[in-house]
Amino acid sequence: MKTHTFITCPICGHKEELTRPLLYHELLINEEHFTYTCPMCKHKRIIETPTIIYYKKHLIAFDPEGYHLSFIIDYLNQEDISSVRLTATLSSFVEKQLILKNNYNDIAIEAYKHSLRFMMHKNPVLFYNDEPVDTLINMSVDPVESYLLSKTHYEKMVNNPLIHKLIKYDTPLAVDKHYIEKLSTRRITTANISFNSQIISAILPCFLDASVGDIALFEKNGSLHSGIILSFKEEDVFNISSSIKIKQILTDDYDEEFLRSLKHVHDYQENFDELISLMCDLYVYIPFENNKPYYMTISPETCLPVFTKKESIHECFPLASRIIKTKLITLLYLTIFKCDGFLFNPQMDSIFFANHSFLDVLKDHLNTSLS
Repeated sequence: MKTHTFITCPICGHKEELTRPLLYHELLINEEHFTYTCPMCKHKRIIETPTIIYYKKHLIAFDPEGYHLSFIIDYLNQEDISSVRLTATLSSFVEKQLILKNNYNDIAIEAYKHSLRFMMHKNPVLFYNDEPVDTLINMSVDPVESYLLSKTHYEKMVNNPLIHKLIKYDTPLAVDKHYIEKLSTRRITTANISFNSQIISAILPCFLDASVGDIALFEKNGSLHSGIILSFKEEDVFNISSSIKIKQILTDDYDEEFLRSLKHVHDYQENFDELISLMCDLYVYIPFENNKPYYMTISPETCLPVFTKKESIHECFPLASRIIKTKLITLLYLTIFKCDGFLFNPQMDSIFFANHSFLDVLKDHLNTSLS
């Protein structure tokens, strides 16, 4: 996806459409990316366009129009995200990236700023790194004031009982001075999940939209599992009853079309590299009945049928009660899908069956690309 901005140069009146990618996998820690130079008169100006950074499992988004979740919603379930931050100003967007680059925690940094404002009656608003010096700067005065970041003071913030709990469990979308000022009322949403004939509690990140009856994916004992959400409750951060976090929500999907065009997976079998690449980005639809997936048998293997178009499911499973959409690579690590492989598009004349050997190759390729 790309962003499109129509620009009129205030000096010479030149007009053009500026097109930029929305998603980046590298840091943009200065304003050069947002600097536009008029091709006619060479006048330079800052053009603020929506931008999303996905870096080391952290997603940082810049929305000049405010804290809107809508423009990043399509990216939240596509990666193994450990944190999501929304920013509404270019300076705070750069700040979040600098904090991440230098291995600090932004909740602890904001708490540090808050204590400095209280003790010195100053207003340090940004974290800045001019390697190897870390500073907090106050841009509201002229000349700009700067304060060296005390590593000892920072560590005290990290180890503060409340801050420590928030870093471990909380999933705020916007971490700024307003967030720190509301710490006394911090409450976290947890979900009760039916899993292996028992009910467990898991923390629901605030950037995930979930309802009772949805299938939740969560990590437990180092592996991914899934269960059905039964209910929600609000818990105090100091009395949180779980250390398990929900990673993703699999919701019913009846309207969305595939993000990638895929005609017939089996057409790519001769080009193995292309097939692997294609399947790593593949979205699939799975038929469910009474909250359990259907299974088929290709003697002697038990396989899970998956479809590349949701409309095709009813040709094979007209009584399917729900249809789940997710990424194929997510299924590789779920113990709920105990089968010998995946059967693609069983309504087709030519069938592609991904067996254990193929799935092992797919996992190796995925793990290699991530490392």
